[in-house]
Amino acid sequence: MKLRVIVLIALIPSFAAGAVVELDCARDLGEQIETAEPFSELHGDGKCTWYVAKPIKVLVPLTIRKIRVVLKSSKGIPLIKILARSVTMTDFELVGNKHLVAGTAREALLQVFKSSFHIARGTFRNSTKDGVQVRPTAGGFPITGGLLRDLVGRHNNRDLVSLTTADGGSGVTRNVVVENVRAYGSRDRGAVEISDGVEDMFVRSVYAENCFYAVSIQDHGVSKLEAIRRVFVSNIVAVRSSFAVVSQVQSIRHGDVSISRVIAKDCEKALELQNLDWVRVDDVRVIAPSTTGYPFEVKNCKDIKIRDVSFVGGGQAKGAIMVADSTNIRIAGVTLSQKTNVFFGITIFKAFQTFQPGLQISEVDLRASRGKEINIGITPAYLRVP
Repeated sequence: MKLRVIVLIALIPSFAAGAVVELDCARDLGEQIETAEPFSELHGDGKCTWYVAKPIKVLVPLTIRKIRVVLKSSKGIPLIKILARSVTMTDFELVGNKHLVAGTAREALLQVFKSSFHIARGTFRNSTKDGVQVRPTAGGFPITGGLLRDLVGRHNNRDLVSLTTADGGSGVTRNVVVENVRAYGSRDRGAVEISDGVEDMFVRSVYAENCFYAVSIQDHGVSKLEAIRRVFVSNIVAVRSSFAVVSQVQSIRHGDVSISRVIAKDCEKALELQNLDWVRVDDVRVIAPSTTGYPFEVKNCKDIKIRDVSFVGGGQAKGAIMVADSTNIRIAGVTLSQKTNVFFGITIFKAFQTFQPGLQISEVDLRASRGKEINIGITPAYLRVP
């Protein structure tokens, strides 16, 4: 009997961790990463800078720490491409070449094509496109599971974090957590893009300053497979940006979106949402918006619940909240401070002069509005969603 036990133990394979390798500053970084043994830990010293002119490919599961890489090329190419599962990359800085690239040639500095990644404590600067983009390879396996946290983006042309799909939405990305990311100076885009059919996304603690938006939900109108499902966005701060949260969508409908704990300070608008079904918006602070229209807009949505929204300051505006061509609307807990300068409190537009189904407005304090507290009318042509 004892012999049998010994034999069984001997047959159990060993899964020992890979070797810890100190990266050599004098050697080509791409060669060191691309020839590393699976499950190795590759450590820089945090002081060395590698200058590279072609993408570095991560081909096996690795842990990469403390590297600083600068792209030295006149082409819009990525710096690092993660082509293996279970890659960890932390404590790094990637610097792009947007000042050298003309036209529409753009690529993310870090491209993630496989599941179970962990990207943390990184900085992305001057990318021609995104800081990090997560999407499956064309015709490849879906991406399931990953973590992006403690990231900073400065002056990238597009998003700090882009979560998207492949093949018109058929190559799905799902179950990714984005946490504690900060974007500065991305005037064309912002901190986080959620697009083209991703599912089960958790985005929390996002800061955007001098950007177009903090968070965007969008599609490119290629197919219905780009419909986004189950997105949870929370703890969002946007400062001197166009939007805190915006949905840049076309005719495709997206569903099950939760947006909570939002601060929009000195922004044009706080939220602009359209073509969304089953939406919950909760705990929003709108401080000194610059729009002359409505700092909180909802268009062509179904089953939307808006609760606990306050407005403070800002210039003259048509109103605080506008909801157009939407059904099953529940609005509660909206407050206008005495410093708010809006004509209407809440405006509901509908396509025809008929009863608005499912409209509930309660527990609101709109006395600071200069005109009607609640205004109901026919949708103007410029607000109608095609």
